[in-house]
Amino acid sequence: LAIFLGNLGSIFFARRITKPISQLVGTTISAAQGDLQQVIDIRTGDEIEELGRNFNFMIEQIRRHRNELEDRLREITSLKAYTDHVLASMTNGLMTIDLEKRIVTVNEMAERIMGRGKEGIAGFSMEQVLGEQHPLYKILMETLTQEKGISHIEVELKRDGESLWLIAGTSLLIGGDGKAAGALA
Repeated sequence: LAIFLGNLGSIFFARRITKPISQLVGTTISAAQGDLQQVIDIRTGDEIEELGRNFNFMIEQIRRHRNELEDRLREITSLKAYTDHVLASMTNGLMTIDLEKRIVTVNEMAERIMGRGKEGIAGFSMEQVLGEQHPLYKILMETLTQEKGISHIEVELKRDGESLWLIAGTSLLIGGDGKAAGALA
């Protein structure tokens, strides 16, 4: 009888420990899979209950940060759409390059001026798109090396045997850290 009662007591105490741990493990697995609506309600009066409270606090922090990130993503997406609309609406050609001399941005007017579509311009190096003898290449390189813009310079673009005269200008692009990030023409 004593052995039977001892075994029964052992089973009771083992379940008292393993049931909250199983609940904690199941809830953490669900949270790890993206279900952040998890709340652990364990009342054991020991470290397991403390783990549950800490888990609930962490999940609330993660949920709050995720909501903030989603809000910022919506703002960035909206700002990008607005910027794209402004660039597309410009009557002047605009092209930006980074410090590695890759073309980052090109609007529709710049595409027409260069006689190429965006697929053949954005993301490519200036050497690939313009060539080192191209007037825009030269003034953009001067802007990067001198770290100052050029205003109102006449450039002649030769396309299909014809000359296209443009008044161009460049500026140094400054990043958030106050250092040069590229140039625009």
